[in-house]
Amino acid sequence: MLEEWRLPDHAGQDPLRPLYLAGELIDWIDNATDLYDVKKGKGGRSPFEHLEQSLIDFRCAKSPSYGDIKCLMPQKKRVWSLHSPFLRILGWVPAPHQFVGIYALRIADAHGKASRVDEFRDNVLKFANIHKLDSTMLGGDYNALFPKKP
Repeated sequence: MLEEWRLPDHAGQDPLRPLYLAGELIDWIDNATDLYDVKKGKGGRSPFEHLEQSLIDFRCAKSPSYGDIKCLMPQKKRVWSLHSPFLRILGWVPAPHQFVGIYALRIADAHGKASRVDEFRDNVLKFANIHKLDSTMLGGDYNALFPKKP
């Protein structure tokens, strides 16, 4: 159901915080062939490489950047979004300095009139409820959940 996302060998860093991804999300990433097309990325990197760097940054940075992880509105739903340049990974924070990713939302589906954020937020809530994980979903202030580490 959930797997700890392991750092790739080329990361060259030690993980500071856990990151879990749903098996369904891992399968989606593996099978979304457009994520591996360098022409669809920027700076000579594919969207997947940008996603991988975002996941590495989350696991390894002293504190994740405020712009990289945000609680979706309404905040009382306790669904969080981990941002990479081309995707939003929706999930929740089960404990300070942790993230559980359930679904990926392409950036084009996250903005404008055709936004599917509400649909995917509700799917995260359904996933948590079905698997009896909704009690692990933390809400609240970013600084309380991701305090600066000394």
